[in-house]
Formats: sequence, structure tokens, C-alpha cells
Amino acid sequence: MALTLALDIGGTKIAWGLIDDDAPRTVIAHGRVPSQPAGGNTADQLEVAVTEALAAPALSSPELAAGSAASARTSSSTSENTIARVGVAAAGVIDPNTATVTRAGATMPGWEGTDIAARIARHIDAPVFAHNDVRVWAFGEHTLCWRDEYPHSRLLYVSLGTGVGAAFVINDDLAAGNRGTAGEISELYCPHYGSGVARCEDVASGPGLVATYHEAISERDGQSGSRRDAALASPSTVTDLMEMEQQGDSLSTDVLDRNLHGFGQMLGTLAMGLDLDAIILGGGVSGLGEAITRRIRDGVRSHLAYSVRPCDIRDSALREGPLVAAAVYARARHKRS
Repeated sequence: MALTLALDIGGTKIAWGLIDDDAPRTVIAHGRVPSQPAGGNTADQLEVAVTEALAAPALSSPELAAGSAASARTSSSTSENTIARVGVAAAGVIDPNTATVTRAGATMPGWEGTDIAARIARHIDAPVFAHNDVRVWAFGEHTLCWRDEYPHSRLLYVSLGTGVGAAFVINDDLAAGNRGTAGEISELYCPHYGSGVARCEDVASGPGLVATYHEAISERDGQSGSRRDAALASPSTVTDLMEMEQQGDSLSTDVLDRNLHGFGQMLGTLAMGLDLDAIILGGGVSGLGEAITRRIRDGVRSHLAYSVRPCDIRDSALREGPLVAAAVYARARHKRS
């Protein structure tokens, strides 16, 4: 039985999972470790996660007689019942050719410059295939969910969550590039609640939507000279904003309307300029449902002028998560190597 060790590396945790080639949507064993514990760093924690995965009881079970971590180290590329490859979805800009972190934000100090493949090679002798987490999600989502519906097409996969990320899939594969940054749309500008424009990550990410609300309430209270109820005016998540909207708070409606519509306008401009066939919306914020995605779709369509066939805007259909996507990505790259 050939397995993929999949890793999902973020600013809070590193998740690991084992996926059988014959059951690509099922994680048969999984776990997680903190990515930045007190006194630790993400690169070292990556090795902790790999060590933990190689010691998983599932690897020595009769059903998955893949051997111990030691045998995996010496025979993972040849044994039928062991880890054949490692797939990594990681935060930051990742060079997929070297599996190296070429850029990382301030939220992950010390992560930039990490040689992911070299760290993993200390524990297991198996090929490593790594890319940015949004790129890996997009490839997995496309392969498992949309390839048959959009063969040989041009698609943009957009992830809204703590940040804003995207990936281009052209002719059933990730758009190639020399820097690993294709799909980095967070620095593009779009309209928002206030006047003018702002970075789309400050407009449409979870923290961006919440921050916009707080800025708006401060401005409105300052202009009126009154103070609103503190409990009502202190959302900390997008879910809070949506609940406040349901309770009749008009400002939360205005912020969600304007920011998400403005983000959609930017996506519509991309769809026109790049002649996209579809945009797939994913990530934690998009996953909150129609109240989010409807506003984005309206913004996209307001900036489209297709006379023959419009660009489709679809919601993510991959329910199994980033570990499954990382395994899909690794299997595909392994076949090509």
C-alpha cells in the first residue's frame, strides 16, 4: 500500500496525515503540533510533526504494514506498503522546485529561508513536494472537484480567511512561474467601505472586515458625538458581524456589502483581463455561506461585460481539507518526476 505523508503548515499549527493512494479522499491517520510553541520555531516543529507521523500506530497495523519509522527511512521509495512521498502545503512564498520558503510574513518569524525538503530528509528518505498552501488547495480542489467540468480552462481559485490568497489553474495545472508568486493577489487594490481603495487583504479577509467595522464605528461615533453600546459594537470575527447584521445593525450590513462587493469588483477586473472561465471561492470566510459569497458574486458580475458566456463564480466543493489536497499535489508531481 503506497501512502503519502501530507503536511499542512500554518502560523498556529502543523497538521499531518497519512493518505492511501487508493483512497485519495480519506485521511487514515492524523495529528497536529503547534507551529510556534514558546521557545520553539516552525522549522523545528516541522521535524517534530514528521517524527510523530512516522511513529503513528497506523503504520504498524496489519492493515497498513508499512513498517516503523526506521524502515520508512531506508525503504520508503521502494516498499509497496510504506510512505512513497511527502506533500507539503505551507504558508509563505514557496519555491516548488527546491521546496524552500523564499518569503514569509512577520507572523512566522524565522520561517523564511527554511529548506523544507532538507528538514524532512533528516527523518525519511522520500521525495518531498511543497508549495504555498493556497496553491496546493487549488490544485487539489481542481483535480478532485472541477477538472471534468472545466477541462483545459482558465480558472482563479480564491481563498478568503485570515488572509487573501489565490492560484491560477490553466489547462488543468497550476500556472508556472519563476518566483512561485502566481496568484498573490493580496496586494491588489479594490474599493471598500471608506472612500478610495485599499489592499484587498485589508478589505476582504476576516481581520480586514472586522477592522473596517471598528474604523467605521469610531468615525460615526466621533461625528455624532454619541457612544454606541459597547457589546454590540465590538465584533471580533466575521461571524460576529453576520450575527449583528441579523440583529438589525445596519453598519455591519454596510461594511459587508461594500467591502465584499468591492473585492468582487477587483475579481471581475481580473476575470476580464485574464479571460477566466470560472472563479472558485474557498477559505474560512467564504465558507460562512451565501451571505458572504453572494456579495462577492454581485461585485464580480458588476464588472463583467462578457457578451457570449459569463465567467462562472462557484463555491469550493472540497470538503476533505488541506491534507487531502497536499496528498493530491504530491502524487501528481511524483508521477511527473
